Amino acid sequence: MEMKAHNIYNELNLDSYMNHYLIGDQSQEKLQEIIKYFFLKYEEAFPNSKYDSEKMDVQYFNGKNLSIPKWYLQMKGHDLHIKLKKVFTSFNKYDSEKLFQNDLSEIMGKCFPFVPKPSTDLLKKFN
Repeated sequence: MEMKAHNIYNELNLDSYMNHYLIGDQSQEKLQEIIKYFFLKYEEAFPNSKYDSEKMDVQYFNGKNLSIPKWYLQMKGHDLHIKLKKVFTSFNKYDSEKLFQNDLSEIMGKCFPFVPKPSTDLLKKFN
């Protein structure tokens, strides 16, 4: 959404004022629709990675509870970075995994409280 790439606003029927920092304000149903969009795009590039597979519920700090394929939650970050660049070619602007991770971490921090609760729980352990 930050790059306004892949015709995402039209494909998800989002208002032009919507941005990645406000996405957590959407209804749980709309967020699940966005998740499905993401995974169907992923499945186009990697047909063995099915959206309609075993899912896990992930609770977010803002109270939302969303279902995400279990295989995705268990994937290693390095593998994910490579695959995401194939699925969403706008990510090819990142020539290093570190820059990609830094930008994503910054965006996720600014989306608070729409962050996975397990992530905030982990951070509390180090506080």
